[in-house]
Amino acid sequence: MSAVFTVAYSGLTAEEARLYRLLGLFPGRSVDIGTAVCVAGVDPQTADDLLFALEEAALLEWGEEDGRYRFHDLVRSHARERAMDEESEHERDAVLERCVDYYVTGAAFADLAVMGDRLRIGGEATRRPHAYDPFEGPDRRRAALAWLAAERHEALAVLRAAAEDGGMEHQVWQLAESLTALYLNHRHLDDWRVCCELGAGAAAADGRPDAEALLRALLSRPLLDLGEDARAREELDLALARAEKTGNLPLRASVREFDGRYWDRHDAQRAIESYERSIELNEQFAQRASGEHEGEGHGGSGEPDEVAAESAESAESGDRTGGVRGIATARFFLACALDVTGQHDRALAELLGVHERFQELDDTRMAGRALAALGRVRQSLGEHEAAREAYGEAVRMLRETQSTHYEAQALEAWATLDERQSEPEAAHERLLRALEIYEAGGSPRAEQLRERLGAAEV
Repeated sequence: MSAVFTVAYSGLTAEEARLYRLLGLFPGRSVDIGTAVCVAGVDPQTADDLLFALEEAALLEWGEEDGRYRFHDLVRSHARERAMDEESEHERDAVLERCVDYYVTGAAFADLAVMGDRLRIGGEATRRPHAYDPFEGPDRRRAALAWLAAERHEALAVLRAAAEDGGMEHQVWQLAESLTALYLNHRHLDDWRVCCELGAGAAAADGRPDAEALLRALLSRPLLDLGEDARAREELDLALARAEKTGNLPLRASVREFDGRYWDRHDAQRAIESYERSIELNEQFAQRASGEHEGEGHGGSGEPDEVAAESAESAESGDRTGGVRGIATARFFLACALDVTGQHDRALAELLGVHERFQELDDTRMAGRALAALGRVRQSLGEHEAAREAYGEAVRMLRETQSTHYEAQALEAWATLDERQSEPEAAHERLLRALEIYEAGGSPRAEQLRERLGAAEV
């Protein structure tokens, strides 16, 4: 077979042969024009022409469903062999560096488009002089999420390769942080775990306790969904310790919020305490941000230089809404915990305010989640029609923003209401859609839902 590939390879032009070799060094399994541009350093039109030529030579396969090119494994091995023989060590190293930069930059802009002003430590690529945002436009969130989904396997492969190569720890944790924009919406739990593990390790090696704290806190989410609660607790304890060292108030507040998510499953009262502490820290940051904005100083707390340094760090890597988003998010989770403990009226009041605040922040995703939570509270209060309306609007908003994991949660809750209202067909339809989402995201919840559907059919 190698001889057959060598014959085909010998018929390529110099540019075609070079791209073929360099693609053999690409860590992922599929490529498109953008990948070819970054690997070979050519313009998009040239990349398109070269990829087509490699397909014509039967060295690449083109997929009609996703429009991406793939090597057969044997061809890939041949291409890599040619690269090892004909490319210098410097050029081989440069291919990985270009790939890392391509995904760090693309994922950073995608994260910004999908998640808006969420707490992030990295995202440096979006602040480079003359940085180009590929997701500009009215439908930028959907386009960015689609890009992340299409590049999911390749981005993770590049992340792994960069982590194994060494010397790129700074880029590794930044890429890992940005990729969580996909996982927070679509899950893919095993990928999410690997991504955060690699990112947290790289952040520690890079001497960035702030990035390590955030990535370990994020790591707790797939671990909890996978049923690895003890490991999630360990990661959260490390995250809390690292965050305390930074003095970054929004970061400390965010890690406390993640801590509350753990306690949601184990101790509702401790969850409430964690969320209240998160709110308190965010309010402290909001007061400082407001005081600095108005030129009022620092209220006499702390050394001015120390506070200024902390605020500068928070402004760059924290909540750009001055703590408002962080407060709203923590209050959302607080309301959910209050509902679980039977404090439905207080939960309702919190959620009404939270929903309004997320609308003001133009955060459709979180506004949809707040509506779904309102549906559950109103259902607990016996306000079934109001609950049904809330669920319907929540599902619409979450589907619109492609926040599929949260859409599935809302559909499950809505189906429970349908069952109690003697509407089994509607419940079945909603549960089937939720099951489809959980299966796509690799969630263990899928098996539980299959059992629920099976029991309903019996």
